[in-house]
Amino acid sequence: MQKLSFLTARILVISPNESDRQHMKEFFLRTPFLLTERDFTIASEPMRGTDDYHFAIFDAHSLPPMFIKEDEKELSDEQLKYLGLLNDYLLTPIRYVVWYGEQYHYLNRLRERCPAANSKFSLFARIREMMDFLSNYDEHKPKIQSSLPN
Repeated sequence: MQKLSFLTARILVISPNESDRQHMKEFFLRTPFLLTERDFTIASEPMRGTDDYHFAIFDAHSLPPMFIKEDEKELSDEQLKYLGLLNDYLLTPIRYVVWYGEQYHYLNRLRERCPAANSKFSLFARIREMMDFLSNYDEHKPKIQSSLPN
């Protein structure tokens, strides 16, 4: 199992628009991560292949909180389409997506694959936790065998 670090973690950052992409680039410039231009994408660009990434960050920091499904009625068509992109990325080979934004009711069903952060502090913490988790958790390891005789 590969130990991920600030230098080795491959992270795809998905933002709704260019302004938000710039916000995320500025965040990562202040961290020890080595992300390149290729690692940042926006919703209007073709969906990025995820085979080369350990996990993704779904940037929704500019969206309002959505505590219940009815809150989505306040969103623009563009914002709703962007939320649909979350599902599209969860269907790719990438296993985990960190949500960066306010409360979103839909995440309650995705907690095993989509941890959430709502500030730059918790985003940094979720990224570090994800790296640690992926470095130490083996989904294919067999369950503990009982030592009791048959």
